[in-house]
Amino acid sequence: MIITLLNARKSKILTYAQVGMTEHQFKAYRSLVLDELGKEGLESELAKLLDEGNHLVENRNGQE
Repeated sequence: MIITLLNARKSKILTYAQVGMTEHQFKAYRSLVLDELGKEGLESELAKLLDEGNHLVENRNGQE
């Protein structure tokens, strides 16, 4: 669900940028945004954090 929300925001960010940039500028900007927010960037970091959180919950066994 978080990735779906992130993808929607990436799409909006790129649409807004495309309005004010030349095609070459937009291609470079798009690449940078997707590198930072995509599968090799924030998406990967979020997946790791969520996975760590799941492990913490599983390892608690009801203890506080």
